[in-house]
Amino acid sequence: MAEIKQAWWLAKFEVKETAKRLWLMLPFALIFGFFFTVAIEEEMSFLYDLFFIINFWCMTYWMRPKEIQFQKVDEGVYAAPYFLMLNQLAVKREALIISRYLVYFIFAIPFNIVVLTIMLVFSDFYQAELQGASAAAFFIMWISFGIIGGALFPASDVGDTTTKNKWFYAAYTILFFGSLLGAIFGVHFWAGKGIVFLSIEAAQKWPAVSIISSVILSIVSIKYFKNYAEKQIRKMNYLK
Repeated sequence: MAEIKQAWWLAKFEVKETAKRLWLMLPFALIFGFFFTVAIEEEMSFLYDLFFIINFWCMTYWMRPKEIQFQKVDEGVYAAPYFLMLNQLAVKREALIISRYLVYFIFAIPFNIVVLTIMLVFSDFYQAELQGASAAAFFIMWISFGIIGGALFPASDVGDTTTKNKWFYAAYTILFFGSLLGAIFGVHFWAGKGIVFLSIEAAQKWPAVSIISSVILSIVSIKYFKNYAEKQIRKMNYLK
């Protein structure tokens, strides 16, 4: 409990600064919510899946002020500048890492809740396909996906050191998003259906299993990336 209180104290400034972007976040949540409501196609299109995944995975992180995002802070050192400042304080490492997750999820989870709520309330398609337990399962599955994928971003705030040049990162980015596109295309080709449509089917057929497995994967993801962040802090040379 002491770590949680200290983590909140550390996170308050970033929360206040990020809250200034609500004028940007809320309209985007409404736009994406209604886009996913009206852009329904039979078995869901490739682009529908792509935008759906990006929305629940990293949209709010991209909207954070640049000053508190992961970036180059020195030659060969990449980190969130505000984290570097906090790391100089006499605070427990546990509280420092928890503060990263508080800042991210305070905005990411409500953003995704707004998007899903709009879809389930205003879309005739989703209302017809998802009711009761299946609607709850679909809702929790995609909130969990946002947590599973988003857990990477708070962990990345602690930084990384490298001697690689900008072309390496450009190639890495292209490869990463190329793999994402390839995975989505592969699912469409293999199953003949989109990822979103398959998640609807899972919610319909196995609501309890979908909910339990999503929650478990969320917990595992947070624990894994939290452990990664702890190890990364210990091996980082922030003075490089």
